[in-house]
Amino acid sequence: MPDVLAYDNPNLFKSLVLNYPPSQYKGDSQIWSIEQDGNGFVYYASGTKLVVFDGINTEAYEIDGELVIRHLKYDEESGRLYCAGDYFFGYWTRDTRGVLGFTMLYRGDPEVREDIFWRVFPKGDILYLSTHQRFITYNIAIILIREWINGDIGYLFYVDGEFLIQVDDGLLKFEGEDFKECFSGLSDRVVYVERRDGDYFLIGEDSVIPSQSVFSV
Repeated sequence: MPDVLAYDNPNLFKSLVLNYPPSQYKGDSQIWSIEQDGNGFVYYASGTKLVVFDGINTEAYEIDGELVIRHLKYDEESGRLYCAGDYFFGYWTRDTRGVLGFTMLYRGDPEVREDIFWRVFPKGDILYLSTHQRFITYNIAIILIREWINGDIGYLFYVDGEFLIQVDDGLLKFEGEDFKECFSGLSDRVVYVERRDGDYFLIGEDSVIPSQSVFSV
């Protein structure tokens, strides 16, 4: 007769997932982006608020109470938390007391849809940003904006040191000052890209893209 192991634990089949309502984490109901810094703090882009979680407590910061934050990216080299959103981009840093302050790098016109930034990635002195209409770079050192693409753009991705961007139904790789088409015929807007063993796996807004989700370049 096989051995039988009995274990009496009333919490064995209870969920280990904790649900934090907006009233508890001090943000809005929708979270657009999550990022972690080098000290273990977790940051949430929650509507007009930047929510900071230290593992126990949460704090909420706002830029002006109107600007919606869409994307966060921490830069280990500078210690800055870059953020981008509706008609703006900039970065957060901590002062000597540990309080976060915001520095605005760009503020656009609320009447211009092309200024809703969905992605920001820092690399040295250059920021790489995208809206759904254009892909730009911003040189922090000389305050120079350069526009690379103007069209129907999905999202910008930074995967294993490479920039990928969806334009129309194709996925392009940005190399220096050139674009190389990696894939075409996409039927959905790509929201996530993963690379494993040299292959790229794509997930669309509505589903995994089964017939198009693996390719190598």
